[in-house]
Amino acid sequence: MGRALEIAELEAAQTLGVEKDKSLPDIQVAIEMVIAGDIDKHKFQVKHARAVLVLVFGCNLKKSTTKKDLLEELVSQMEKHPDKLREYDVSVAAAASGVAAMPAADASCGEDEDVASLLLKECIEEVKSGNYALEVAFVVLDVVREIDSSGDFDSDHSYGDISFVQYLFNAFSSKVTKRRNMEFLYKMAERVPAMIDDRDLSREELRKAFKKHLDSQE
Repeated sequence: MGRALEIAELEAAQTLGVEKDKSLPDIQVAIEMVIAGDIDKHKFQVKHARAVLVLVFGCNLKKSTTKKDLLEELVSQMEKHPDKLREYDVSVAAAASGVAAMPAADASCGEDEDVASLLLKECIEEVKSGNYALEVAFVVLDVVREIDSSGDFDSDHSYGDISFVQYLFNAFSSKVTKRRNMEFLYKMAERVPAMIDDRDLSREELRKAFKKHLDSQE
């Protein structure tokens, strides 16, 4: 349920046309400050007010809106919908714990396929197009390498980390795909540890897997 609520919030925000790769990193901090009554403090910035308005209340004010007007609208929305903030906070927490609690993939599943082949297979199933699937696989690989080099990955504690979803969400912008499929992003997030552990995973290995796929279609 938590994951479904978060997906609904993300897709609703996308419909409003906001730049979620800017808003999403701010939402938890913003909610914490709102709950603490710090919206009148200097540290509560325009990006925080806009993130709460868009993602919690579904209000997408013009980019030219002043901080004063944003705060007034935020207070108004909180008075009209006093439960929304608490409900959204709970849904985010539930989604985070749900991803963190994802069971490890069955090692016996697809044991005859290497990581590159499995990644390409998932991408082909997602986009239904071989050539585009390879490009999608490259994007996922770039995200995996970014996570690995960022220091956010801990092999003992990072399985199913919600931050992996955020990395993927940001990478799959409108320049890459017309519409993000959150289920696909969550599935890729589950595979991040295995992809990081496979030091042979590379663009060249993905190209080899793609050629093998093409050969199998003849």
